[in-house]
Amino acid sequence: MAYLSILREKRSRMWDPWFGNDNTWIGNDNAWFNIDKMVAPEVVAVRAQELKEPMEPMEQKVQKVQKEPMEPKVPKEPFLSTDAKYEIFGGAIAGGVSTIVGEPIDTIKVRMQTHPNTFPNVTETIRKTWTVDGPRGFFRGLMSPLASQMAVNATIFFTYGRTLEYMSEAWGVDKTTISAQMGAGAVAGAVQTAVLNPFDVVKCQMQAASKALPHLQGVTLPKPRDVVRTLWTHRGVLGFYQGVSATLWRETTSFALYFGAYETTRKWLSKTWPDMSTLAVSLLSGSVAGLAVWGPPYPFDLVKSRIQVIPWNRTHGWRSTSTWVHMRDVVRERGIGGLWRGVSATLLRAVPVNAILFMTMQALRDQKVFG
Repeated sequence: MAYLSILREKRSRMWDPWFGNDNTWIGNDNAWFNIDKMVAPEVVAVRAQELKEPMEPMEQKVQKVQKEPMEPKVPKEPFLSTDAKYEIFGGAIAGGVSTIVGEPIDTIKVRMQTHPNTFPNVTETIRKTWTVDGPRGFFRGLMSPLASQMAVNATIFFTYGRTLEYMSEAWGVDKTTISAQMGAGAVAGAVQTAVLNPFDVVKCQMQAASKALPHLQGVTLPKPRDVVRTLWTHRGVLGFYQGVSATLWRETTSFALYFGAYETTRKWLSKTWPDMSTLAVSLLSGSVAGLAVWGPPYPFDLVKSRIQVIPWNRTHGWRSTSTWVHMRDVVRERGIGGLWRGVSATLLRAVPVNAILFMTMQALRDQKVFG
C-alpha cells in the first residue's frame, strides 16, 4: 500500500503521537499491519499526506510559541492583606511592649481605686508598695495584662481597620472623616470587651492584693492560678465577666475618643510640620490619644475595678455588680470627685504607654517587617 511505503520512508523522523514512540517505526510488516488494523485507513492516509510536506524546523516552532501572546497571570489574593498583618501582628507586639512599660503605674492606679484608705495618694502608694512588697510588687499580675493587651490590641486595630474599610465600601462613607474614625473606634472597643474582661478581672485581683492591707498581713498572696480557680469554682464563666457592663461603657466611649484624637492630631502635625519624621508624629499623636482616652470614660474604669475585686462571701455570695449602683455608692462616700480617684496615676501612665504603642507600630511599618 502507498501509505505504508511513505511511512517506511519517514521512519527516521521524530516521534509522532499518532503512532507511538520511536520503536513504533522499527519493526516488520506485521507491525505495520497491526497499526493498519488499529488506525482507520482514512486517518492514516491524511497523516501520510502530511508527512510528504517538509517538516518545520524546531527553532521556528519555538519562536512561534514565544511570539504567541500569553494571558496575564492574575495574582492570587493573599489570606491577609499587608494592612491586616500590621493591624494584627503589629498591634500585638506594640501592645506587649507598652504594657511592660506601663505596668508599675497601672498597679498604683488599681490600688488607689480599690483600697482608698490604705493607698490615699500616688506618693503614699509608691512608698507602701516599695516598702512592703518590694520592686516586684509593681509588677504583680503582669502576665495577665501582657497576654490580654497583646490579644486586645490585635483585636482593636484589626476591627478598627476592617470597620473603616467596610463603612467605605458598603456605605460609601469617607473613612478620613473624624465621625467615621470615632464610629469605627467605638465598634472596636465593643468587640474587644469580650476578650479583655476575663484578663482584667484576674489582673485587678492580683494588683489589689498587698500585704499592706490589714487582712492580708502575714498571708501568702494569691497567684494567678489561685484567682482563676476561685472564680471558676464559685461562679464559672460568669466570674470572669464581673464588671463587663462597666467595661463595655468604658471601651466604647474611650476608643471613639482614642482614634478620633490620634487621627486628628496626626493629620494636624503632618500638615503643620511636613518635615517631622513619622516616628515623631506617631509618638506625639499617641500621647494626645492617651490623654483623650481617659477623660470622660474614667469613672467607668474606677467602677469596673471596684466590681472586679469584689471577694466571694460564703454567707452572702457576690455583692451587686451593677455599674450604676457602684457609681452611686462612690458619689455617696466621696462625692463627685471620688469618681476620678486615681486619674493622676492613670494619665501619668497613659501618655508614655500610648506614645510607645503607636511609635512601635509605625516603626514596624517603616521597617516593612510584615511586607
